[in-house]
Amino acid sequence: MLKVNKFFTLIVLISLFFPYVGFVSGIDVQPLFVFFLLPSVFLALSVSVPLKATLVFLLSIFTLILYGLVFGYSVTSKFILTYLFAVTTVYFIYIYIKNYNIDIGLKFVFFVLSCYIGVGLVQLFFMPEFLAGLVHRDSAVVHILKESGRGARSLTGEPSHLGKVITLMNVLMLYIIMKENSYGFSSRLNMSFVASFLLLALSGLVARSAYAFAVHLSVVLFFFVSVMKAKTVIRIISSISLMFIFFILLHLFDVMSGTRIEAMFLLAFNNPEALLQQGAARRVFNIPLSLNNLRYFGIFGSGERESVYNAVLWTPIGDLSYFANYRNLGGLIEFVMRLGVFSFPFLLVFLLFSIRVLRLNSFSDLFGYSGFGFFVLYSFLITMVQDGPFVLPIGWFVFIYIVLDSDRERCGLPRNSGHLIKMN
Repeated sequence: MLKVNKFFTLIVLISLFFPYVGFVSGIDVQPLFVFFLLPSVFLALSVSVPLKATLVFLLSIFTLILYGLVFGYSVTSKFILTYLFAVTTVYFIYIYIKNYNIDIGLKFVFFVLSCYIGVGLVQLFFMPEFLAGLVHRDSAVVHILKESGRGARSLTGEPSHLGKVITLMNVLMLYIIMKENSYGFSSRLNMSFVASFLLLALSGLVARSAYAFAVHLSVVLFFFVSVMKAKTVIRIISSISLMFIFFILLHLFDVMSGTRIEAMFLLAFNNPEALLQQGAARRVFNIPLSLNNLRYFGIFGSGERESVYNAVLWTPIGDLSYFANYRNLGGLIEFVMRLGVFSFPFLLVFLLFSIRVLRLNSFSDLFGYSGFGFFVLYSFLITMVQDGPFVLPIGWFVFIYIVLDSDRERCGLPRNSGHLIKMN
């Protein structure tokens, strides 16, 4: 373990947990975190470099370069550099967490959530342009979001991004609560229920993204289902009931009247097939859509070919017609669609990481039950594989931290060590 200044660690974490804040045009996830993360990583390289992770990283780099050489006619150098940056970012975050004994507590989580939600509330109800300049998107967009019934983007690129950040922080909060053995198991579940319900309500109120809210709700429900005890079933029923009551009250007091999230939920109940005509349908079915695109582009992926095909995908609520091209909505599945069989190293990363995550199921002495690994894996799938920027540092940090910190807790790493960096 490396000993490092707590203030510098705080700077690194802030750059990772606020990845949309920056000044570089044309991209949502800003590279600011790299300038703070790199010095720590290069210092760590002289201490501990895990062999398996390094070999997979080098294999990924080699595959990307090989793809660029073989299919240079269909991809640009920017395409290859973008994916090289994404892979390197994940590896650097892994090295950083592996070599620094960071103990993140609830106070740090509350600090991050307070920033996102506080700025969002101010933008939504008082000053739409409040701190909007910190995110490299046209500040005028915040007025369009408000007038169109969408929520606040806060310190992210758009409301759905804000909803995802709140979901990721909820996952991290649940991990911190459940590993706290100074409380009884029932007390930890009660704390988890209250915290998750409040964050769900705030996500619906501030972000107002129907898709992000549905993802967040599924993550919370999966957590309680993974426990599967009688009291847990009661908590699930209570959570759903309270959410309906909460939004009914907001509707009655016209707080949510005319908003996009209200329109989406009304459409889901009244005419679910019409949901396929909404842009959010592309997010929901991003994985099958991306795999379906390979039928048209072939086993070597789409690359950056400009070909467009009239495509149809069967769904449980009807056929989804769309134009298949080389673009999708991100996530790890983007590597499969764009690289085809050359995405093997990235699927290997997913497989190895999934195995590590499922090991958490055996940590019943730490979490109080044996299904926590399933919850973490589902959260990873729905937030990082399904859609969104693959390079999103806050997401990779949360999941890698949960896996590596669990190993430290299980192995009995002394938390009073001089190398400990407490962020709580």
